[in-house]
Amino acid sequence: MKQNNLLQELETLFNSFTGKSLDNIKDYDSLQMKLENGITSYLNFIDTTYPLKEIAGSIFTKNSKMYAISNISDLYQSRILGNKTRPGSIDVFSKKIDGISLFHRLLVSEVGKLGLDNKKKYLVLKDDIFIYNEAELGINAGTYAFAFLKVIYQYLDGKSGEMSYVSISKEMRKIAEYKYESDKSIVSKLQKYVTAKDEVLGKKLKPVEANGSPLLKIIPKFGIRFNNG
Repeated sequence: MKQNNLLQELETLFNSFTGKSLDNIKDYDSLQMKLENGITSYLNFIDTTYPLKEIAGSIFTKNSKMYAISNISDLYQSRILGNKTRPGSIDVFSKKIDGISLFHRLLVSEVGKLGLDNKKKYLVLKDDIFIYNEAELGINAGTYAFAFLKVIYQYLDGKSGEMSYVSISKEMRKIAEYKYESDKSIVSKLQKYVTAKDEVLGKKLKPVEANGSPLLKIIPKFGIRFNNG
């Protein structure tokens, strides 16, 4: 799901059981059903949608001692995971669910930090996970291919640009495992990883992106071109 559509759907679900959507509901049972169905649908969407589930988990962990967030965590545990020992609280009389507005703001903010709402950005690095065209790239941290990609991405701050072989070698040798590797070896491996279709990057990356250029392109006798929008 594209980022803008994801946020629109999330906002629609949030609005379905908060604020003005509750104004005209007067009887207790109808209001309880509206809140219950609303929060369940909202949390289920988060649970089944990448990267919302991962972000929500991080928010729950980092704010576990905050009642407002722990209440939403409990609602998630009971409504989605079936953990009845943590029922969570829905205040029908006050027409609210404690913590939902704060949690929603934090969730939307974290999604925004991913940068995927920028259609020109094909690759994003988040917590040592590469997101490529809105899905996990699937290259494990600690591998040579991951190190190459991370060095290039961070050197250019995630933006399109060029990086020389000299700079690539220098940055690669800052990583303990490759401290004593020669320029020739690093450059040779990089060229192979980018151009060979049977190598990790060759398999994972598209031949060309939406703008007609490959994400990584070798510049003869110089280095590499990073096309991230």
